[in-house]
Amino acid sequence: MELCLIAALFHDTGLIQTEEERDGTGARFTVGHEERSIRLMAAHLAANGFSEGETSDCGHIIKATIISLPMAEIPFRSEGIRTMGKILGSADLIAQMSDRRYLEKLPLLFLEFKEAGIPGFETPLQLFKNTGEFYHSVVRKRLREEMADVSSAALFHFRKRWDIDRDLYAESISNNLEYMSRIYRECDNSFDSLLKKLRRRV
Repeated sequence: MELCLIAALFHDTGLIQTEEERDGTGARFTVGHEERSIRLMAAHLAANGFSEGETSDCGHIIKATIISLPMAEIPFRSEGIRTMGKILGSADLIAQMSDRRYLEKLPLLFLEFKEAGIPGFETPLQLFKNTGEFYHSVVRKRLREEMADVSSAALFHFRKRWDIDRDLYAESISNNLEYMSRIYRECDNSFDSLLKKLRRRV
């Protein structure tokens, strides 16, 4: 559990620029940032008395956040570490897509993709249009199949911690996707119109 928490703290640190990396922003490291994160994590753990095995385990947990990487290709040392990978890999996806301001952040995500050279999105509108399909065909499939649906445990968290018999993360994702689809239809292919519809009150 401690290694999983460390992995959670380090898993996106590869997006941080070093003092020597002055060009652009950390977004240019989007592709492959997980390996950068692992190197930074490994240096920290080595300096703080962790064993090579623990460092390797922590790196494997971080690799579970690589959305294109099948879990079967990560050489987890034990089922416990594999479970930690499933937990972090699920949390990484759910935290992003259930964020109350997820839609407002999509234009910034488009700029990150552009700087990183990720193809497939010529305009921010394309990113909005394709996000729903991305969730249903990629995210949900990964959560259910690769991550063994560990995200469903959130329901028990809300029941036990807050006495709420609902999965608020799942509901938030559904609300985001529904609202995104509606405003995209209403924006008449105008990004300015879409931006105005994103200015929602909390």
